[in-house]
Amino acid sequence: MRRNTPSAAEVRTVQARLGKQVADIFLLSLCRKFRTVRRGRFVKHPSLVLCPVKSAKSNQT
Repeated sequence: MRRNTPSAAEVRTVQARLGKQVADIFLLSLCRKFRTVRRGRFVKHPSLVLCPVKSAKSNQT
């Protein structure tokens, strides 16, 4: 399993494991972290940051 593309499948996995409520918070946090990534303020969850960043780069290609 590659962990470099957090696609809908991974999001669904998160929903299945943690529940819709937590999944929504997870998605919101990703959006927020995505914003902070551009400013260079990501230190809390580097692993969560790397996922969306890598997927964004692959999506741009």
